[in-house]
Amino acid sequence: MNRVLDRLLSQQGSIGSAVIAAFAIGIVVTACGGGGGSKPPTVVEPVDPPAAAANTPLTFEIVDSNGLVEAPMSISFSGADADELLTQVGAAVSSPQSTSSGLLPLSLKAGAMPSEDAPIEFNAVVSGAGYLTTGLVVRIASTETRQIRVVMVKLETDGTGAVAHAPSGVSGAVRDDVSATGGKLNTALTLETPTKDDTGKVVGGATLQIPTTVTLKRADGTPAADGPITASVVSFSAASPEALEAFPGGFAVNVEGAGEGFFVSGGFVAFNLTDSAGQPIKQFSAPVTATITLPAGIVNEDTGEAVKVGDTLPIWSYEEDAGMWAGEGTGTVTAQNADGSFVLSFQTTHLSYWNMDWKGSDTCTASIRVNGLKSGMTVYLSAQFDPANGYLSSGYATFDQPVFPIYLAPRNKRMTITARSADGTVLGSTTVNNLCAAQVVLNLTPPNQTALAFSTAEACVDKQGNIIASTKRALPSWIYVRGQPQIGTYTYTYGGRTYTYTYTSYGYGGSLYTTGSGASATGTLAVLSSPSTYEAYVYSPRGDMKTVSGITTVQGQTTTVPEVVFPMSCRPVTGTGGGG
Repeated sequence: MNRVLDRLLSQQGSIGSAVIAAFAIGIVVTACGGGGGSKPPTVVEPVDPPAAAANTPLTFEIVDSNGLVEAPMSISFSGADADELLTQVGAAVSSPQSTSSGLLPLSLKAGAMPSEDAPIEFNAVVSGAGYLTTGLVVRIASTETRQIRVVMVKLETDGTGAVAHAPSGVSGAVRDDVSATGGKLNTALTLETPTKDDTGKVVGGATLQIPTTVTLKRADGTPAADGPITASVVSFSAASPEALEAFPGGFAVNVEGAGEGFFVSGGFVAFNLTDSAGQPIKQFSAPVTATITLPAGIVNEDTGEAVKVGDTLPIWSYEEDAGMWAGEGTGTVTAQNADGSFVLSFQTTHLSYWNMDWKGSDTCTASIRVNGLKSGMTVYLSAQFDPANGYLSSGYATFDQPVFPIYLAPRNKRMTITARSADGTVLGSTTVNNLCAAQVVLNLTPPNQTALAFSTAEACVDKQGNIIASTKRALPSWIYVRGQPQIGTYTYTYGGRTYTYTYTSYGYGGSLYTTGSGASATGTLAVLSSPSTYEAYVYSPRGDMKTVSGITTVQGQTTTVPEVVFPMSCRPVTGTGGGG
């Protein structure tokens, strides 16, 4: 009997199984056997010790314009402090990590104590089939819970070859109608994409021209395989906060050979070619011509005057694996378009992210204090040049962590700081002439919100799946909340016909980490009253994940979410009393 019970109690709940509702039921199991006299009671106890709370819980949130990216994604880590990272189950991070939910919970080693004076820094590179690879530099300066948002661009196209449903300020084009023989294109290739704002004004764009005389090479120097070539260009406008959020590596930079500082961007672009064997093209046998479109009215940071035809401006490229920008010389402003935008032309022998940036070095660590936060509330902050052009620092503030530091902030630059809710609603804004002069105070106009109260635990269960109440104990866990799926449509016209593209989007709710000991770990998250129905992903430190659906809120009231209880490995232990 004990062996059968042991096998039953040792079974773990599967990833993504339905939540087991916690209720107090005491189970007494009597040992099997014949004969008279009482038998010693069987007591159930856990096999594993209690899970320790994570040190500095981190959650990577991989999103595109529709919300979480629920597709296979890979995250690679590098840099001096990458060895301080632990996985969801507390193991050393081996690169790359993978996720299909858009979420990756991590933490730091127990001895790591990040601070402003001794931060933890590492590089992360995120990639996935059908998405533009990007990277970022992560800086951890406290032991508070941290959300790390990674904005991806999906290379899904409409009937014209243009990237569909891109974030505001981002445009792209994909072509697969050219081929290569002996490493060279059979016909010359021109990739082009203009970037427009919501009013139709051109605020960016890029082109790439590859002649038939140039050999296309892989990273190892071998020529491209014979057959079709897939080519893409994605342009990001320096005038769009949504586009700047996707800037790889961030605007606080450590440039190879040029040290730390900040970038003031005129625009950036990603060029990608892949051969018929699926191998990326990284090099050319001779320079090819590329252009970046700069928005009208852009100011030359070197001269303090408006950019004009003939100016030479600095060009940089991004090395994804190292997470570093490197200087590539200069490009020349060769033309001004009728709409006032400018064409910056340059030569390149390799493909990557390319960026027109001025680098500044007069910096400080600025501080933003957010007033008006409620318990469980998170607001998302951005600091951008005023007028908008190029620099963006983004982060968040919470009720428990109301101060947001900006590392390598530009000194003596006029900046606008904006606070938004998870769905993008502006909650407060202020403009200052110098972030470095004093702590900036931002007062919020709080939205209508409600609180979601979570509790997470683990427990032994009997053979019917019922919780053995005496074994229930706290299980600190990562939780991500979003609105229920919403179906949307995107319509375009091509070749005289109208096409409709259907997509799924989600209202972002926020994330938290439950803490505490005893019977349950607890945490509260403030969410918008609309949408009124949410769902939550719950990640345990044992490596399991559960989904809670249909969480319905009532405006102004606290909604207690059904407790999430994970089954744990247990064993029966026989008591000492009784006879026979």
